[in-house]
Amino acid sequence: MMDEPRIYPYLEKLVPKPLRPLTYKYRQFLSYAFFGFATTAVNFIIYYPLSLILPYLAANPIAWFGSVVFSYWVNKTFVFSSPSWDIKTVAKEFLPFAGGRVISLGAEEVVLYIGTELIGVPHGITKFAAACLVAVMNYFFAKIFVFKKK
Repeated sequence: MMDEPRIYPYLEKLVPKPLRPLTYKYRQFLSYAFFGFATTAVNFIIYYPLSLILPYLAANPIAWFGSVVFSYWVNKTFVFSSPSWDIKTVAKEFLPFAGGRVISLGAEEVVLYIGTELIGVPHGITKFAAACLVAVMNYFFAKIFVFKKK
């Protein structure tokens, strides 16, 4: 079984006392949501400047790569508490982690294309909607296939 991440007590203090029992019960999901927001911020910080100089469908995979590396680190360290950084463990975790993210990247590219090219919504707004879908997909990929408890 994995250790409890040390960040939980700090995150818990952000929540009013009457709600803390719920935060303990759903701590993994809540910490995933917190770091998912941070990962999405990393993705957008990389994406928007690149989208000014590259086509948006080319900027998106580059932003995806940066956010996947960041997301793996925070999920491994703070959400799912997988403590080993030996090369065998990292390879065993990162390959399916990135593989699941490749599937969600494909979904995001499709949503970006449909929303922007076919429906006519600006790519920045479409990217935000796609990010919501991707966040849900990525949580289940990580929880079920990558950082599953032994």
